[in-house]
Amino acid sequence: MKYGSVCNGLAVKNASDLDLTLLCENDEVSHELLLTRIKNILSKQSRYLLKDDGPIKIKSGWILMFRDTILNIDVDLTINKKAELLNSMLIFEYVLCD
Repeated sequence: MKYGSVCNGLAVKNASDLDLTLLCENDEVSHELLLTRIKNILSKQSRYLLKDDGPIKIKSGWILMFRDTILNIDVDLTINKKAELLNSMLIFEYVLCD
């Protein structure tokens, strides 16, 4: 699911990235392992340029950063960022009120 500026209406053309989170029912799954598997799949596709050795550990979990060279957009992929999804929806509602 997408979240962040792309879905709350605050994205800036040619400056914003695409924030995606995979929602997994199994809380026991290793986010690092899952993102590593996705990285291995993406690395075989010429359209995706991996940004780091990733996935990398951040304060709130793990993130895999890459660029879609055909769409010319940076992508941040995370796992189970439910609070961020809700926050993006809340900000969207605030934007509608303005």
